Amino acid sequence: CVVVDRVYAVVGGRARKLAANGNFPAWSPDGRRVAFVSGPERHRSILEVPAEGGTPRTLLASGESIREIVRVAYSPAGSWVSFESSPTGGESEIHLVPARGGSPTRLVLGTSPAWDASANRIYFLNRDPTGGTRLLSADVDETTGRVRGEPRTVGLMTGILRDLSVSRDGRRLALSEVEGSMNLTR
Repeated sequence: CVVVDRVYAVVGGRARKLAANGNFPAWSPDGRRVAFVSGPERHRSILEVPAEGGTPRTLLASGESIREIVRVAYSPAGSWVSFESSPTGGESEIHLVPARGGSPTRLVLGTSPAWDASANRIYFLNRDPTGGTRLLSADVDETTGRVRGEPRTVGLMTGILRDLSVSRDGRRLALSEVEGSMNLTR
């Protein structure tokens, strides 16, 4: 288990332990809380701790999860926490759980969710059945946590893409592209 459990001051200073056994940390929009993934494999939980430290509180109990959870992020207004869950042998899904805690709801099929902080929009990736990766966006109603309308294709690339990130102004995207080669061997 990779442990991401400390907060570091950007301008120097000593690291402080916020919580034990944490992965995929995400700052709340107001900077007062940090959500993270914890718990045993295939039964992960999402916890939240005050930025100054303290007792973590549960946003998603491990009993509500039967999948691996990665890429936690707060919605722009901080009402929801999104995460990607990876089932065994199935398509990855993006879920939302209320930031106050509760049961998750599936938002869309996809990977690498990234919120546009300038709008209530989430970007995500899907492997295209004909090859490559499709970049999509969906408008999310911050009140209900549901997609408004249908997701829209932003682009289709021939490579394998992942680790999507959206600039603060929502005008630029950064992502990783897997490079590889197939070698013929005798």
